[in-house]
Amino acid sequence: MFFCPLFPQLSAAPLRIITCGEIQQTAKILKTGKARAGKREVEDGKVRKKVRGKKPKRMIIAVGVMSSFILTSIAGYEVYDRRNDAYREARSDIAVYSATLSRQAADIVRSQRVVISEVGRTLLRSEDARLTREETVRRVRAIALQSSVDNLFLYDAASNFLFDASEKPLDSPPYAPTLASLVSQGLVVEGPTPASPGHISASQALLSRSGRYRWIATSWIDFSPFEKTVSAVINDKGVKVALITAAGRPLIASASDGIDLLAFGQEAVDAWGRGVSEEPVGAIFAGASVQKVVRQVGGAPLLLHVSIDDSVVDARWKRTGFYVAGLTAAGLILIWTLVFFVLRQIDRLIELANRAEKGEAKFLEILSKLGDGVISTDLDGRIRFANHQALSLLGGTTRIGLSGEQLQSLLPPVPRDMFVALVSQPATASSSGMHWDGRLQTESGRVVDSEIKAFLTGRVQKDGVVVTIHDATEQKAHEARLIDAATIDPVTHLSNVVTFSSRLAELLTSAKDTDTCHALLAVHADLAGGLPLAESVQSLAADRLLTITRDSDSLASDGSGRFFVLLRNIVEPVDMARVAQRIIAAYEAPLHLGNSKVQVVTRVGVALFPFDGTTDDALLASANAAASSATMRPYRFANDAVCRQLVRFQSQADSVRSAIKSGHVNALYDPLVELRTGKRIGSLVSPHIRMGERNAPLDRFLSIIEEANLCRSADASVLTAVQHDLTTLASGQSVSQLLIPVQQDCFLSGDLMQMLSSIGLNTLSHVQVGFFVSELFPKKRLDHARTTIRQLRKAGFATYLGDFGVGLASLTELLSLGLDGVIVDHSIINAASAQDDAFAFMTALTSAASAGEMCVIATGVESEETASMLSNMGVDRATGPLFGRALTASALANIQPVGLT
Repeated sequence: MFFCPLFPQLSAAPLRIITCGEIQQTAKILKTGKARAGKREVEDGKVRKKVRGKKPKRMIIAVGVMSSFILTSIAGYEVYDRRNDAYREARSDIAVYSATLSRQAADIVRSQRVVISEVGRTLLRSEDARLTREETVRRVRAIALQSSVDNLFLYDAASNFLFDASEKPLDSPPYAPTLASLVSQGLVVEGPTPASPGHISASQALLSRSGRYRWIATSWIDFSPFEKTVSAVINDKGVKVALITAAGRPLIASASDGIDLLAFGQEAVDAWGRGVSEEPVGAIFAGASVQKVVRQVGGAPLLLHVSIDDSVVDARWKRTGFYVAGLTAAGLILIWTLVFFVLRQIDRLIELANRAEKGEAKFLEILSKLGDGVISTDLDGRIRFANHQALSLLGGTTRIGLSGEQLQSLLPPVPRDMFVALVSQPATASSSGMHWDGRLQTESGRVVDSEIKAFLTGRVQKDGVVVTIHDATEQKAHEARLIDAATIDPVTHLSNVVTFSSRLAELLTSAKDTDTCHALLAVHADLAGGLPLAESVQSLAADRLLTITRDSDSLASDGSGRFFVLLRNIVEPVDMARVAQRIIAAYEAPLHLGNSKVQVVTRVGVALFPFDGTTDDALLASANAAASSATMRPYRFANDAVCRQLVRFQSQADSVRSAIKSGHVNALYDPLVELRTGKRIGSLVSPHIRMGERNAPLDRFLSIIEEANLCRSADASVLTAVQHDLTTLASGQSVSQLLIPVQQDCFLSGDLMQMLSSIGLNTLSHVQVGFFVSELFPKKRLDHARTTIRQLRKAGFATYLGDFGVGLASLTELLSLGLDGVIVDHSIINAASAQDDAFAFMTALTSAASAGEMCVIATGVESEETASMLSNMGVDRATGPLFGRALTASALANIQPVGLT
């Protein structure tokens, strides 16, 4: 158990232990069906958990945020205060430095004035300075020892040099300023002197006894003590010191790169004013980018400039700021590490509490909803608890008073003996339990596959037995479904080759009559250029193959674009040629994969049992070899064994050809009824052919007619028969429309229009003649079909598309052909009432036909319910057994035009 010092209520909550008494109480609730509503709710088999720990987590996070805010605020205030202290300290420093340096400079200037005053008093004793030279020199040298004056030069009023009072006279004395400038300015300060570094030249006019200026005294003042003081002041403190004249010219500067002549000149102008000789006032400019003090040196026209750049001051407090920021970051990391640790501890405590509650809820839920039966007994076999499923599986034992009864009395003999042997073991002995599989009879009398397991319980020693009874019926059914799933190709959802081969082997083994013929078609589908199909394309190709095969046909796929079709009990082996053509024609239209189209090329190989093999492996190999070698034609039979069947086919073809040439083709007329009114309005022509003594529908021989190239002859015979019957039909009034079937080859080649012209098929004033042709147009010949449709319409004939729904059933192509109507195949009509896909197909067709103003005719209608459903869907007309059998022309002419009853 984790301990949380901030929230002891979470860590103090113990995990709840479910006692045996509570289990028995729960069992009673389950038996009686009366459960008291608790705080916990169960929805969809899941326990709705209480939301725990939100308030503690929020409080911890709030404490962390508040602590971070306080620490950051303190750090920010500390940095701000340190900045203010740095600026205050800088301003205080420059104020102290300026006061100290200005006093030192004033003392130096004052000692110079003492020397000049003594020289002036000495010169007043005589009008001639040369007479007093020795005395002046002596006095100057005596005073200069204790003053700042190192050199003194005396000039007359005309600036002529008189003498040098220095101990070491110079060979060439300096030039003196003019008397006029001295009189106007009082004291002219220049410097520094080139000959003596650290000295400043100061010139002053002296008065005679007559009150006129007669002499000029120039002294070199030693400011080296001042420079030493400046050097000490600016040492590593960033202070800039400059001594400037009233005109702004620097005399002594701490650093040459920090001299700004314009700024010094402006400071001098600001200090004295323009032309005003008032003394300047020292000032500290705290808001400027440079903290400075400008102060006049007392007793001289000199200014002392002391300043510190803000960048220097900022560098001082920023160092402290970085240190404080580092400490603050460390403090924040420590705070949020503690917050994370506390939150993690809270999560663990919450997880423990939720786990305990979930375990309790799950236990109760399992007991009440578990599909397996659960029984708890003591070591004597007396029942402590049993859920309803266990009682139901034991059969006839769902009475309430089972607590305390012996479980042995409820078990079949074998598991009873095993259970008795289990509970008879010593309490301290180790046991692996018991396991029994068998069949139990439930209370409803149903026998189910069951599995009983029992094991002893107890930590230190065995104190009870838990028995589980599992209904294995669904498990065995699931295993059966898994076996079925293992037989399906996951790409195409068809049977895989292994399963298909196994079923084929069973079929071939059970075929005792070797005259029974089966056909195996191998369909090899590839992309253009022989590229293999992708899985998505294989799935679409499999769907396309399913649409053109019968429910009785078996299909399989090997997952690489190779499909197999098994047709059982075929009568005419050569009919497989038509099936192969039908498959190839189905793939002429591209597959739609999303927004793209994929063209698939197919080759079909046909293998016949028993001609091409008597085993599944031999038959598959023959079909694959035939498909692989089908290069000249898209389909091929496996070997020459089919020739016998082809001879038979040729014989039938000769019979059909002879019957057609002999004019043994006649027409019967299926009634065509308008569904909305129930009125008979016309007929669908059903051509028949008489071969020997048998009169059979001509469409039974369509494959022979197509293979034998008899399409034109057959159509000509049908048109001739209808032309002959039109005279008979003219006497009746029950026919207003005739629809005549024609062969696809004649329709697409243009032979139909030539036959109509040669036969001279005439239409009656009250009879509309139309033609219908099979839906399976080759994709590349759609333009030929449109041309024929336009020619027929121009000649006054209607055109319908027959057998619609058994081929590609493309509504887009249907609307683009310009047809007058469509005749739906009877297989779609019969399936529409029972299959959703057929119903959806008819709904889409009627909607498209309504939009394109086309007539929809249903064939093969057998019941009034089907007719009513078709009428409600929007089908216009129908034919089929419900409306009567096919009649001859004379019989049709005698029928009165009445509606359905």
